Amino acid sequence: MPQDAAITGPGSPRLTHADQLPKLRGRRLFLVWEVVEDEAGRWVEVRKRRTLVWREPVVPDGIGRFEAIVALLHERYGDRLTALEPTHDSFVLLCAEDEDCAARISAANARLTSR
Repeated sequence: MPQDAAITGPGSPRLTHADQLPKLRGRRLFLVWEVVEDEAGRWVEVRKRRTLVWREPVVPDGIGRFEAIVALLHERYGDRLTALEPTHDSFVLLCAEDEDCAARISAANARLTSR
């Protein structure tokens, strides 16, 4: 199993700078957003297949945080980043009662391919 690239313990920092992200191999990067829960709490994990790219605590404004993380991922990985897609269960948690959420996810990903 691949070694996780990100900081993963309780108290993990929030992603604020693109240089906090690890180097990733590949010409195209399709990343997944997943909300997981363990004894330390609820976490957002960004993964490339089985490789953990980033992990941080879940925040109340999930969709705003999603958009911010997409921007930082794009800053780090450039045009290689093709999408950040939430898993089905994470989409439900991310969008809860936000009617614009799906459109905001689509718009954030569309900006990746239109640059």
